[in-house]
Amino acid sequence: MQPFTSADGRFSVLFPGTPQQSPIPINLKNGETATLYRFACADNGTVYVVAYINYPADYVNGYPADSAISDPQVRLQAVEKGDAAGNTLFRDQAIDLDGVPGRDYTFTGSFADGSSRIRNVHEYLAGNRLYTLTVLSPPIPLKGDTAAHADQFMNSFRILDNPPRP
Repeated sequence: MQPFTSADGRFSVLFPGTPQQSPIPINLKNGETATLYRFACADNGTVYVVAYINYPADYVNGYPADSAISDPQVRLQAVEKGDAAGNTLFRDQAIDLDGVPGRDYTFTGSFADGSSRIRNVHEYLAGNRLYTLTVLSPPIPLKGDTAAHADQFMNSFRILDNPPRP
């Protein structure tokens, strides 16, 4: 595992190799757009991904501003629900990273080619920035170095400096 830091993303993490970086344009509600920044690295059939997106403030605060929608855990659960829709959810719990609210969930997902993968996800909502860490692995229990790398990857993630605020 080797350290990786994104100055623009304001995060650090341990990857099992050098991640490929790609910006992905995303269409949001009401014609707004944002960019998802994705950092991914594959190792022994397992893919490790860190992604982040800066949402407009009204996405974080809800349409219209609504205290239930602006609750970070409610927002994170909405992201999780969309991510895991139609799949079997195995784990779902609130987590915290140095005061930044997050979710930890695992589900089995199917892909267009008919394959199935286990997705272990941690997501954190830091102001208007959503960070998502994903370990995408074959549908078998991770063992040995692969299991250790997955744990190191998830547990090494840190948000640097102050996160952006709406």
